[in-house]
Amino acid sequence: MEVLPLTDSAGWVRARTCAVWALVAFAAGALVVPVLSGSPGPKVTALQKAGATVGNATVVGRPTSLERDLSEEVVRGYYADLVLSVPNGPGRLPVDGAYTHDRPREGATVEVLWSPDAPQLGGVVHARRDLHLLARPHWQAGADSATGRGALFGLIAVTVVGLLLGTVLTFTSGTEALQELAWSPLAQTVRAATTVGLYLAWLPMLTGHTPAPMVGLLASAGFLVVLLVHCFTSVRAVGKG
Repeated sequence: MEVLPLTDSAGWVRARTCAVWALVAFAAGALVVPVLSGSPGPKVTALQKAGATVGNATVVGRPTSLERDLSEEVVRGYYADLVLSVPNGPGRLPVDGAYTHDRPREGATVEVLWSPDAPQLGGVVHARRDLHLLARPHWQAGADSATGRGALFGLIAVTVVGLLLGTVLTFTSGTEALQELAWSPLAQTVRAATTVGLYLAWLPMLTGHTPAPMVGLLASAGFLVVLLVHCFTSVRAVGKG
């Protein structure tokens, strides 16, 4: 009985194929995290870069541009432009579009996200967002908020689907076909390295930072190309050899 070298054995071919699929599946799941989490917004991003902190502030003067947040005729909160007085900070910190559960009034206390080093940026008040988490950019797929739970579910769901798809395609393909259709060790190593590199390129988005638009675009487009090529070569190998 002829003993095949390790690189040609069926078990090794399928194992390394599944390993690359695992990388692609996780990277695909990670790509949906910033999409489901949403961008913190340019103002929050600027405050984060300037050393954001959270503190309690007092509303100074009468709120302007007051609007109600309605849901089926039920008032859920209020949007307004406020001027705040922050302890150990500026006496007049402008906040546009502040969101509060209660109708804002002069003298009321609100929680504000602001930067002591850049008070000219103003502040952010939003009663439905965890400002402490916004002050510290973090891994966005977690159970600390509704969007975080949604991102975590998306990460798990896409990764599991990718793993199942990869397993089915790998074990319904012949090992010779997998070897011939761009599944050589060198080709797989290049593909795995490319996938990891693209993942690192959009890693800032996974931790609450906003990368340069071109970086995010190239990373996302590059990964989609890798994913399509990976799926195409896998499907071509199904049922062969």
